[in-house]
Amino acid sequence: IMPGVTRKTRTLVLPNVVGMRYEEATELLKKSGLKPVKIAEEYSSQQPSGAVLWQIPEGGIKVKRGRKIRLAVSLGTEKVIIPNLKGKSYRQGRIDLERMGLIIGKVDYEYSGEVDADNIISTAPAAQTVVNKGDTVNIVVSLGIITGKVVVPSFVGYPVTELLERVKEAGLYADSSCIKIRKIPTVKPGTVFQQSIYPGESVPRGTKIEFIVNEGSPEAE
Repeated sequence: IMPGVTRKTRTLVLPNVVGMRYEEATELLKKSGLKPVKIAEEYSSQQPSGAVLWQIPEGGIKVKRGRKIRLAVSLGTEKVIIPNLKGKSYRQGRIDLERMGLIIGKVDYEYSGEVDADNIISTAPAAQTVVNKGDTVNIVVSLGIITGKVVVPSFVGYPVTELLERVKEAGLYADSSCIKIRKIPTVKPGTVFQQSIYPGESVPRGTKIEFIVNEGSPEAE
């Protein structure tokens, strides 16, 4: 080699491409004279989908030009679907959720004429909701039917917005699935037209009651 002439350096400091978009990372490595190779795709809550999750070797060390740099790309946070746990024992429901990588959050207890004691009434988020692995799920567990009986009041004419709270105050059970919406021109919008148990009947506390409600909002008139 003649004096004053130097060879192009054959080593360089390896860039750290973790967290970069895969396309940007490979472009940078190629421009640096390196050979990026994707060897894995993994779920991760640490990096968004499409970002470099890890690299081998790690960035910051000296490497020879032309070296293969192995990359893993994130698939993002893994998604799961909340199962339908209604009627399942709390113990089994908890096991099912934890096996799916979900976290048990708040647990509330309510009387129910539909779901046996110690079994699950509902979850929040609701069944069939798509959530991230690691998300929290709240559970409502049944205390069973309250002992004793109550007299069923008339709910006809009640606005639907107040209905479930009124049912609970009366010692009965209803949720949104107990309300059927129909088009009834002769009834004020958003109010109860019919109930499944006649007013004046004596039934066990926590008994399920269903309703037919006219479509529309109670404030429409």
